Amino acid sequence: MVAIIGILAALSTNTYRSYTARSQVARVMSETATLKTALEQCVTSGKLTLGVAITDCDPQYTGSNLMQDAPFAGSGLPVAGVGYPDIQNLATAPGTPLRIVATFGNRASSLVLGQTLTWERDATSGSWSCATTVAQVYKPTGCS
Repeated sequence: MVAIIGILAALSTNTYRSYTARSQVARVMSETATLKTALEQCVTSGKLTLGVAITDCDPQYTGSNLMQDAPFAGSGLPVAGVGYPDIQNLATAPGTPLRIVATFGNRASSLVLGQTLTWERDATSGSWSCATTVAQVYKPTGCS
């Protein structure tokens, strides 16, 4: 009887950990997706430098406790326990894809810690695609 309870407890713990990891990946996908609209506005208005000046792109992202600690351009000093995605290629030449790269850290599950989720904007069509390095079992729908 005790052995059966132990087995059931072990199985439920693993199921819970997997559920937590999947939901965290989906949450980071959603949180970083909000940046796509802000960055599109920056691109179309010619504000191609991250920062706080009136001529700079300020996507007003608040950060996440599931991403690695890192300062966001224009946000000032890093805040412990709050991470931000890395925005790549905003000010580069036309034809270079714009990327939003989130690295799992801080309070993220150990099952996805250090893995990344990336949104990439096709420079020609302007469409966005999602890719991630997390294990297949944790990947949300719409992210390869």
